[in-house]
Amino acid sequence: RHYGRGFFSSFMRALVFVCLVLLLALCVFASTSWASSRLLRGEQAEEEMSAQHLFGGRVGDDPADSWLAYTVAKGNGKKVTYVNATWVVPEYPNRRDSSSNAPGFWFGIEPVPADLLIQPILAYGDTGNFPPRYSIFNGYFDWLNGQWWQSDDSIVEPGMHVFGSITYQTDNSYTMHIECKETGWHIDSNIPVDPSDKIFTDVYFVIEHQPNSCKDYPKNGNVTFTDIHIE
Repeated sequence: RHYGRGFFSSFMRALVFVCLVLLLALCVFASTSWASSRLLRGEQAEEEMSAQHLFGGRVGDDPADSWLAYTVAKGNGKKVTYVNATWVVPEYPNRRDSSSNAPGFWFGIEPVPADLLIQPILAYGDTGNFPPRYSIFNGYFDWLNGQWWQSDDSIVEPGMHVFGSITYQTDNSYTMHIECKETGWHIDSNIPVDPSDKIFTDVYFVIEHQPNSCKDYPKNGNVTFTDIHIE
């Protein structure tokens, strides 16, 4: 079933773009308090849970406290069988002297309640390189037991095109795929699911993890998902 390929794609693309622009605008006015406050969403999430989950949040389910902006396409009980999107690696931040809480730009699928997350990810500062770099990988987080898993990753550079997809398989599993169009690097990751317990119905597009400073956001001020297709 298609949730929409015309209006939906344009709407999602515009909304994700607007969300990041609004965050950057707010950051201009609030950077001082954000940098000094212990209520940073990313910090708060990491203090509240012991799981080694790169994109953590409060113990419970999503939307996590670390989500800065998101949009959701609800399936209203209908199983997601396929979703894909393309996005461009944004420019490096003006400041690159810290990992800056590893901001992430990704989409994923979840059941209702949203407690199991399957997500192809573009992240900044996750690889441990200095100065920080962008990387792509697949991830899976289980709110029920706090388990976080991620695949091998690959470095990508600003301007490169990332393609990600999630496909339902007949053996009751989902296969995540993420690749860089320019380098050809790709990886597939299979996640078994229990259809008698969880039906993945909703698709999220998320900007996650508040940086330590506005200077840690992408210099060009946006990340845009395009060619979104959901079945």
